[in-house]
Amino acid sequence: MSIISGQSAKIAADIRAKIEAGEWYPTMKLPTQQELAAYYQVNRSTVIAALDRLKARGIIVSIQGKGSFVSNDSGNEEGVVWKELAKWSFYPKNKALVQHLNEWENDATLIQLSKGVLAHELQPKNAIKEALTAMAAQNVGFGYGDGRGDERLRQALSVYLQEKGIQASPDSILIVSGALGGLQLIGTGILQTGSVLFHEPVSYLRSLTFFTSLGIRTSPLDFAANDAEKELAKQSAHALYVNPTHHNPTGMTLDEGARRKLLLLAGKTRTPIIEDDIYGDLSFEEGPKPLKAYDRKGQVLYLGSFSKTVSPGLRIGWLVGPPDIVQKLADLRMQTDYGSSMLSQFVCRHLLETGTYRHHIWTLKEHLRERKNWLLGLLEKYFGELGSCRDVQGGFFIWFTFKKERAPHMQRFVAACHRRGVVLHPGFIYGEERQASIRFSFAFESLENMEKGLLQVRRAYDDQFLGE
Repeated sequence: MSIISGQSAKIAADIRAKIEAGEWYPTMKLPTQQELAAYYQVNRSTVIAALDRLKARGIIVSIQGKGSFVSNDSGNEEGVVWKELAKWSFYPKNKALVQHLNEWENDATLIQLSKGVLAHELQPKNAIKEALTAMAAQNVGFGYGDGRGDERLRQALSVYLQEKGIQASPDSILIVSGALGGLQLIGTGILQTGSVLFHEPVSYLRSLTFFTSLGIRTSPLDFAANDAEKELAKQSAHALYVNPTHHNPTGMTLDEGARRKLLLLAGKTRTPIIEDDIYGDLSFEEGPKPLKAYDRKGQVLYLGSFSKTVSPGLRIGWLVGPPDIVQKLADLRMQTDYGSSMLSQFVCRHLLETGTYRHHIWTLKEHLRERKNWLLGLLEKYFGELGSCRDVQGGFFIWFTFKKERAPHMQRFVAACHRRGVVLHPGFIYGEERQASIRFSFAFESLENMEKGLLQVRRAYDDQFLGE
């Protein structure tokens, strides 16, 4: 038996075992040949040989142009058709390109020039280790809690938020599973079906789909436009989402005057505000306070997170709002997941109480500033004549926009970059429809990989633009 024949037989046996165990059910679509080859670490011809073995036995079927599927011939027993049930799923699938980007961002062989995650070397691994050691020494016991989160963590956050000008008692703070978890809670527990959630014209919110599944319409709105007040006043049930500090994806920050005007506009139209401030701790220079710091009417729900400053794996963030709203959302958590991981909460509490978090942030900002300056230099070197970007004073991102006459076809361009081993986020997934833009990140890749990646991006551009 040849090596290839032996490998294909093992793969066929493994796939058959998944089907017989019910892991892969009748009519389920199999992963693509390319995905199977990557999973089993073989070439595509070996996978094809394995699939041919299974087809010959009637275990799977192939439909030209659609792929391979588990056979529906299940003997005398009728199985649950999960594919049919999934059509009625409460939550829709991510947009196709967003699904691809999520998949590519977990491929360690690719250079990530848009990834919104701290590099491993920037995460405070030693501090986290010390926190876990302290937890073991204290023989801490963990229960479910009451949905609001660890009381000492909420007390520590209450003290920390005072430094930002936010007065929030522990009863006004809810621990959530990252800012995204907070948004989902607000969508399911506060916003009404049929309401409108307004956001900036270019926004991270445009890449999400779960609000639609809740019957909430998201709508872009230029808050500074003359007709913004009229547009808000037309809606009987609505809210406003804003990311005013080191905005994702553009990196821009609203100045104090713009923040006060936004609060005034929201007050006139009785519009609740959801303020996403997950990059607020990453300002290189002292900047304007959060909107919540100017809020004297309780109209702002404020979201923060340790995901962008410590580690995304902790999945710990917080929501600040009126105590009755916090209690309502805490009750909702008790009906769903009983709250965030107590182990992760202990780590974050330890970082705050010992002052380690503040020291880490100071060091982190210096590293991010260096990376930002390096990326700006590289963009000028490789793309200076093709478009422009603005300097930023914190966060993770730089927003690059091509000149109209030099803009590539963005979908093809992203695919070409992927083939060259680089992952990019095009502006259109965030709602940028007028210009060709890219969200570049200086938070994840090393300086060396940034240059390697941008060189490949420029080559992909030249292949497309000069070849047309």
